[in-house]
Amino acid sequence: KRQPRHLNLSWTNINRRQLFWLICRLPQLQTLSLAGCSASTVSALITCNCPQLASLDISWSHGLDDDLIRDLLSPPSDTRPGLMESKSRLRFLIEMNVSGLNISDKSIRLITQHLPFITRVDFSSCKLITDL
Repeated sequence: KRQPRHLNLSWTNINRRQLFWLICRLPQLQTLSLAGCSASTVSALITCNCPQLASLDISWSHGLDDDLIRDLLSPPSDTRPGLMESKSRLRFLIEMNVSGLNISDKSIRLITQHLPFITRVDFSSCKLITDL
């Protein structure tokens, strides 16, 4: 069964529930662009598993801040017996675009801590970042 590997939903009105439904059905997804979508929509990625996602664009997402970056990158909080996942669901990201977000140096630390394969991050127009 053929599935898309690249999905661009930038500047659309997709909501959290719709994105969750869609992402859960696309396990081969490698590139996802949610530029300009709301923080609420982007938060659908907290509970989705995207094992092959290598590129994520969440630039200019209204309301997205350090707390949501933390929630996106933190390991799952599921404590059911037998679940030993202690790494970020997005740990295989190679590139990430967070330009125009209301994030600070705290998000830089989170990205470097949880994304061991990251090679490119766009922080342009992030006014709260003080020192790179």
